[in-house]
Amino acid sequence: MDEKIKRGGALRVALRLLILLALYPLSLGPLIWLANCDAFSESTAEYLVSIYFPLLILIDNVQNPILLKICEQYFGWWDALPRL
Repeated sequence: MDEKIKRGGALRVALRLLILLALYPLSLGPLIWLANCDAFSESTAEYLVSIYFPLLILIDNVQNPILLKICEQYFGWWDALPRL
């Protein structure tokens, strides 16, 4: 019984980590929209850029044209949303 509990706990941790890894790049879209609405102070914006810096570097260096098109369309959609 103890082994099943340990295995189930490890599975839950792995699943949560996987969800967080998926949400990290997807959360950049709403962040772009909020930044366009001037929802952040300058210090908050600098802090957020430091959090998303690794992702921004990856996006800037995308070599795959299909992945680049997906990124452009996803972020472009958020950028085109009406401002508050």
